[in-house]
Amino acid sequence: MISPKTILIIRWARLGDVVLSEPAVRLCRKLFPEAHISYLTGHRCAPVLKMVPAVDEIIALDRVALRDGNKISSIRRIFQFANEMRRRKFDLAIDLVGFRESELLVLWTGARWRVGLKRFRKPYWGFCFNLPPVTEDKSLLVAQMFCRVVQSLAPENPHPHTTGGRSSETAPEDRPPLPLGDPVTPRLKVPPAAEAMALQFWEQQGLLGLDEVYGFQMSASGEVRTWPVERFIELAGRVSSHARENGRRAGFVNFSAVHEAALCQRITRDMQADGNTAAAAIGGPDRAEAIPQLAALLNRCTAIVSNDTGPMHMSAAVGTPTLGLFSIGVTEHYRPLGAQCRFLKKNPLSQLSVDEVFTELIRMLE
Repeated sequence: MISPKTILIIRWARLGDVVLSEPAVRLCRKLFPEAHISYLTGHRCAPVLKMVPAVDEIIALDRVALRDGNKISSIRRIFQFANEMRRRKFDLAIDLVGFRESELLVLWTGARWRVGLKRFRKPYWGFCFNLPPVTEDKSLLVAQMFCRVVQSLAPENPHPHTTGGRSSETAPEDRPPLPLGDPVTPRLKVPPAAEAMALQFWEQQGLLGLDEVYGFQMSASGEVRTWPVERFIELAGRVSSHARENGRRAGFVNFSAVHEAALCQRITRDMQADGNTAAAAIGGPDRAEAIPQLAALLNRCTAIVSNDTGPMHMSAAVGTPTLGLFSIGVTEHYRPLGAQCRFLKKNPLSQLSVDEVFTELIRMLE
C-alpha cells in the first residue's frame, strides 16, 4: 500500500491548468490526510496555489530564467535545482505535466513512488516511473484527468509490487477507467485581505449600491481567442437595458492584463453611458497579490463573461456563474466548471453574435 509522508506534485503551466488541478490536490489530501504536500509550479502561477488549502508548500520555479543565458551557467542552475529536489527525499512524486523535463525531474527526485500522466500520442519515458501511467483520455475534462492520476494511488486501485524499476504491469493503459470520487469542480479560497481590497474597490467605483455587477474578461492569449471588444460594449448596453426593464440597476467591471490597461480604460469610458463601469487591470510586478485580488473581484460579480483564458477558470472556481467564449479551445477539456457555468463556441470567434451571448447569459442566471 502506498503511504507517503511527503508528496511532490508537478504542474508548472498554465494558470488555468493549475486552477483545474485543484480537485486532484484535494483528492490527494483526502487519500493521504497526514502527508505534507508540496506543489512545484511556474512562478507566475504560484500565487493561485495560496488559495488551495490542501497545499502545504508552494515551490515556485522560473523556468525561463533557469534555462536562459550562458549555457554552462544554465546547466549548472538546472542541476542545482534538480539536486535540491532530490535532497528533499519525497516519498511520492506525481507528474501532471507529461513532458520529458518533468518526467526526468520525477526520476531524479528518487521518490519511492513515482506516477505520471501519459499524454495522448506523445512520447512517454516509462523508465522515469515505477507505477503504471494514467493515459490521457481526450474525451475527459482536464480536471478529471488530473484526478485520475491521483485516484490511481487509492487503495481500491492496488498497484503491482514495484522495486524502483518499471512496474511489472504489462498494459496499464488498457485498465478500465478509474472512479473519480470527489467532484471535479475546482474550488479556490479567497484570502480575507483580498476580499477587503475587493470591497474597497467596489466602494470606490460606486458599485455597492447596484443590484447586479457583471465582469468582462476581455484579454486572451492571441487574437484568435478574443471576442471583439465592440461586442463587449454592445453586450453591456443590452444587459443594462434588460436590468432597467426589470427595475434593477446594473454595473460592469472590465478585467484586462496590465499591459492592456490603457485599452481597458478606453473601453470602460465607452461603456460609462450605460451604467457604472470600472476597469481592473491585473498583473504587473506585484503578481503575488494581484492573483488573489483578481479572485476576490471575480467573486463579487453577479456573473462573468470571459474569453478562453486563465481568469475564466478562476471565476468558476470561486463560485461565480461564468460564461466562457471559445474559438479554437477544446471545450471538452477546458470549459468552465460549475453548476451555473456555460460556454459558447464559434471559430472564428467574431461570428459569435451579441444576441447569442446575451441570451445564454440570461439563461445561465435563470
